[in-house]
Amino acid sequence: MKADLSNASAFAVNLFEGDGVRLTLSYDKAAGVLTLDRTHGGVPVRYDPRELSRASIRTAPYKTDILEFTVYLDRGSAEFFFGDGELVMSSLVFNGEADGISFSAEGSAVLEAECRPFTGKGNG
Repeated sequence: MKADLSNASAFAVNLFEGDGVRLTLSYDKAAGVLTLDRTHGGVPVRYDPRELSRASIRTAPYKTDILEFTVYLDRGSAEFFFGDGELVMSSLVFNGEADGISFSAEGSAVLEAECRPFTGKGNG
């Protein structure tokens, strides 16, 4: 997936979306921060309540106008590989049958996406 964010200040993609469930990957260009948020990822993560935000939300510094990443999805997880593998983020999602995907941007973003099944035979 490739998002040209030259004219956008933020970008987000929601995966496993439906019935109040979603996994959100967002990018704040001005702050240079990627966020992977599983707060609405289905079954809550069972950690000490003081740790809940850390368990559900991960952030990483990342500066770019062109956000390129590959995402691998299965029934209960997502793995994101940014650039040439310089950053990796992953999460579990307890989504039932939710399979929606949505994209949003603040400003104007150009998105190129290719979807294909992963067979485990070198076509990832």
